[in-house]
Amino acid sequence: MIKLKAFTVLEVLVAMVISSLVIGASYLTYDIVYRQFLNFRQVDGKVVEALTLRNVLNNDIAAGEWVYRANNGIRIVDFEGTECTYTFGEGLVIRDVPTGRDTFHIATTDVKYNGMDGASVGQGLVEALGMAITINGAQNTLSFHKQYGADLLMLAEGANGK
Repeated sequence: MIKLKAFTVLEVLVAMVISSLVIGASYLTYDIVYRQFLNFRQVDGKVVEALTLRNVLNNDIAAGEWVYRANNGIRIVDFEGTECTYTFGEGLVIRDVPTGRDTFHIATTDVKYNGMDGASVGQGLVEALGMAITINGAQNTLSFHKQYGADLLMLAEGANGK
């Protein structure tokens, strides 16, 4: 009788149990990593949108000559008369420019306008704008400032007839 070298049924069962445990642990690890990746992607998208809003609003305020308070937002006007408006609504910020409209899906709360109350330059002139935004439960504060030069204020007073 010739003896063949082979595995016993018990050895094969042990190997199958061990391999199924390794495969199960690998799948569980993959599932955890994949869910974390999806969560990171969602958070990253919201952070990028908030940074984009901050940069665009900052650039618009810096490029504009006048920043006025408008209904639920601000209106930015330059010397050529081109207007850019921002509306701060529930859960989103809308930016209207002559070339189109941008929508940022960001919840703004506690929007504060600091204006030049006693100035004869015009009603609703905004010098500083502050707001709180919430990203994934974390509240962040954004603030923007517009510094007006004396020459612009004198020009505006002259235009108002004062």
